[in-house]
Amino acid sequence: MNKTTLNKIAIISVLIFIFYICLIFTDKLKIFYIQVFNKSAIISHRNDNGRLNGEYFAFINGNIFIKSFFKDGLREGWCTWYDEATQKKKREVFFKKGVADGIENVYYPNGKLNYSTQWKNGRYCNSEYHYSENGILNTYNAFDNSKEIDNGYCYVAYDRAGKFHQILGHVFSSYIYSMCGDSIVALLDNRRYKCVNELCINIATPPQLMNNIEIIVNNKVWTESLIKKNTIIVPNVFRAKCAYQISIFGKLLNSSGRIIKTDTLKMSILKK
Repeated sequence: MNKTTLNKIAIISVLIFIFYICLIFTDKLKIFYIQVFNKSAIISHRNDNGRLNGEYFAFINGNIFIKSFFKDGLREGWCTWYDEATQKKKREVFFKKGVADGIENVYYPNGKLNYSTQWKNGRYCNSEYHYSENGILNTYNAFDNSKEIDNGYCYVAYDRAGKFHQILGHVFSSYIYSMCGDSIVALLDNRRYKCVNELCINIATPPQLMNNIEIIVNNKVWTESLIKKNTIIVPNVFRAKCAYQISIFGKLLNSSGRIIKTDTLKMSILKK
């Protein structure tokens, strides 16, 4: 094999190597081109069904505007929006199967947190915190697991120094429920139910205040409960098929032990 042939093989090998490198780093090369030449463009991928699938980038004048990920046409995981001028994060939301389901954070232009909230199946849930541009807590909101348009049940305001100022709403939500498999079963007064087991209560947990909840079912005080994401869960409370008298007493206290807010709820249900 002569020298000329070897040179041709070497050149072809280099070209093949460059081709594969380009395939591997196609998105990165595109992003580099868009940013260097201040282009507006969208970089995305689609599956065999024509649906968005994989990483998704949107640029305006060379600056990234949206970074997301799609799975079979639906957003999945973190979706992040950026300020066009500063390139700092403006907003980030976690998605599952195309709907918000997780944490959402929104930021001020200076990059500090404006507010943080939580989503479940496209609805607000658990707790939401709003801050000033200096990072001082302004307000707190609590949301229950109901399907009401407005599912907020507790609002707490703080003064300019971030100290407790005022509370509006309730210590716990009046939306009391149980679970039947993966489905929520709302518990209403004087109703009959077949598939109920545990008792679930959404409670407010505002900073600087302490929550005290007492649960009495058929004259028994239940202390064996779990607290998970602003929800008290009393397991196996509705074991037998019978009538149940439920009483819930809630208090919010400040750091000195002074009662700030109280709530009471009583109901009767029948398990068939």
